[in-house]
Amino acid sequence: MRKIVAFILLLVNCTIVFGQVYKIGDLYTAPDGSQGIIFYLYPNGTGGWMVALNDASSGCMWGTNEDIPDLINQSPLYYQQLLNDTAGYTNTSIIRNFQNNNNQYAAGVVDFTHGWYLPSISQLSMLFSKLPLVSTGLIAAGGNVLAYDWYWSSTENSATDAWRVDFGVSDYSGYFNYTSKNTMNRVRAIREFSTVSMSYDSTLTYLWNTGSEQPFISVSPEQTSYYSVTATSVYGCSSSANQTVVVGTGIPTSIIDEICQGFRYNANGFVLTEDETSTAGVLTRTRMTETGGCEAELTLHLTVLSKDSVHIFQDACGSYTYNGVTYYESGIYNQYYNNMNGCDSVVVLHLNLYPEFVESEVRTICPDALPYDWDGTVFTYAGSKVISLSTVNGCDSIVTKVLNVYPVYNYTILQNVCESDLPYTWNGEVFTETGSSSVTLLSIDGCDSTVTMMLTVSDLPRVLLQSSADTLCKGGCATLQVVSMVPSSGEIVSYLWDNGETQSSIVVSPNYSDNYMVTVSNADGCAVVLDKEIMVLNGDSVLLLQNSCGNYTLNDVTYQESGTYFQYFHNKNGCDSVVVLQLTISAAPQTIISASADSICPGDVVSLHVLIEGDSNSLLKHNVSIGDILCTDSSFVKFSDWPDPNKIAMGIVFYVDSTGEHGWAVHLNDQGNNIRWGTLTSDIIPLANYAIGRDASTDFDGFVNTQSIRAVGDAGVYPAAWLVDVNNGWYLPSAGQLNLLYVSLSLINNSLMMVGGTPFPINAPFGYWSSTEQSQNNVWYLSSLGTIGINPKNSTFSIRSVRSF
Repeated sequence: MRKIVAFILLLVNCTIVFGQVYKIGDLYTAPDGSQGIIFYLYPNGTGGWMVALNDASSGCMWGTNEDIPDLINQSPLYYQQLLNDTAGYTNTSIIRNFQNNNNQYAAGVVDFTHGWYLPSISQLSMLFSKLPLVSTGLIAAGGNVLAYDWYWSSTENSATDAWRVDFGVSDYSGYFNYTSKNTMNRVRAIREFSTVSMSYDSTLTYLWNTGSEQPFISVSPEQTSYYSVTATSVYGCSSSANQTVVVGTGIPTSIIDEICQGFRYNANGFVLTEDETSTAGVLTRTRMTETGGCEAELTLHLTVLSKDSVHIFQDACGSYTYNGVTYYESGIYNQYYNNMNGCDSVVVLHLNLYPEFVESEVRTICPDALPYDWDGTVFTYAGSKVISLSTVNGCDSIVTKVLNVYPVYNYTILQNVCESDLPYTWNGEVFTETGSSSVTLLSIDGCDSTVTMMLTVSDLPRVLLQSSADTLCKGGCATLQVVSMVPSSGEIVSYLWDNGETQSSIVVSPNYSDNYMVTVSNADGCAVVLDKEIMVLNGDSVLLLQNSCGNYTLNDVTYQESGTYFQYFHNKNGCDSVVVLQLTISAAPQTIISASADSICPGDVVSLHVLIEGDSNSLLKHNVSIGDILCTDSSFVKFSDWPDPNKIAMGIVFYVDSTGEHGWAVHLNDQGNNIRWGTLTSDIIPLANYAIGRDASTDFDGFVNTQSIRAVGDAGVYPAAWLVDVNNGWYLPSAGQLNLLYVSLSLINNSLMMVGGTPFPINAPFGYWSSTEQSQNNVWYLSSLGTIGINPKNSTFSIRSVRSF
């Protein structure tokens, strides 16, 4: 059974654009700068395989004599079965993991990080079949033509042996055999390339379940397989897409998948609406598929993961905090989160807030009224007392009783006089010398006050400059107060501040640290200058630029939408500060996989694209592909579209050139078996003689060769060339054409069996004549060993003609 080649591309927020049309032998430059020469094109035109410009090693071992458990031992009875192994990338990954990426071995010397790998035996054989075209491209690109030597493949034969291909060591070039893993052979890496120009978000990273981190991969499943890819943004937002490639065998196949409740499902050929997934549980859907007559029953078991909706009813006083968010008004609030299933869920908060009452009462008494009984609360001095009560809703009701006591005014009049001013009379009392006199009066508040006259001769005033705060936060206030010392040296009669104010105290609010000065004068005209420095401290202002996936929490506050947010706090100096959060909430890249076919028969090719849902781009289709059926009316029918009641098959396509419309087809049946090519010692002058198989593989002129052979002898002399139906365009294939035919044998045999033709033997040896001459005695032929060899012209082999279209 031929393996399936599935080509998967991941495109996020982009458009698919198909670039130039490539052909075998073209130089291709990958987006990462890697270059190679194309030697194989996918039938759907999305890409293919290219070979490196130079050898990765001129000689190294494959490995040690150890069986690699995860690598299939390819030890077929007949070599044609090796053509099924096209999984070079997977093989290389397995080998490297087992050998710990040891760069002494063949799989370790390739640049696997950039997608290069050791080709499988089938890929290496394919490379040899295209060597004439590839060599021309290598020379033009400044690379090195593959040496006339053995090259390692990534295909294992046993614990001790691995497969390799002869690129010109012997006459039988193109021959592949197995040899000891510790043999020294060359290594030439290959890699996939895409002819699809991609414009995807370069900030995303990719991870496939195959381990690849490239935006596209090529896989070769032997049975129904599951593929998934996760795209992740730089902010950690990620989205996954998956696709099951079903290999139809007639056996019912189950697909297991899951989705969040209420989301549309569109994968694996099944489409379910939001209504269908509105209830959590397991949904089962079944459908039949048929591709090329290969029917399969597909059953989808879809687990619908629940999303939660929680309602919380809450009564609170004043304010209420839930999940770091504080609410100050009654209302209904939603908070979103991902539950344990990873599905969007919501908490609905029904909030009733009741007020908290705060009241304050103030009374003022004279000092002689102390102690004071205020409705059961006794004050022995001025101050405040808090009484806590409860409202009908159970919320705090706080009453603050503030008791003020009028001051006892003890006024002291300081009078400086000279002796010539005596006697000095105050309040009817005559002073003849320094002294004092007091009188008790009622103040404006109705409380006893005392006024005392002190008559002195003063020098300088004894005063201090006091501040309510020596250090301020920017925007704060401080009171500067001139305070007299005891004993005083005279009555203060004037204050003059450096800002022009004349009070004994001023209130300042500086923007920066500053020094304040005041001149204090007494009644005698004596004055002193006082100063005080106020230190100003700044608050902090922090700008925080943040990108987040889904939501973002800062200081226990969770934000769920993009925007600018402010959070206020006190810094280490106790000053008001602010954090300005400029928040961008990013969404995950939403992707789906679109398949050109979700169920196939063995041997078919399927292309998978990961696209934004709703993208209508589709894959480019080649007009003609290998394995297509050439009909008698010169039209072509795809393998999957056969049978067509209006068409009659006459050949199977085994090569298509770069136009996608021209190439070669092989006849449905042999034209003869055990047929002699010609006679010995008869050199056909127009035919070139090719000494070794590698050179013979450059001969693609089967039609000209056949005409030249028939021109020099009849059917009795050259029966092989005369058995083909030249009049209707059929001819004896050249050695190069037989090489190309052999590497596509699985595809060709599938189509031959479909249309009722005769397939080439797979489980038996065979030999087919070419029209390429080696010498006057020998001719090149195709053997079941996967190579062209030489045999005498009078030997007998089978005849299978080809034709051009």
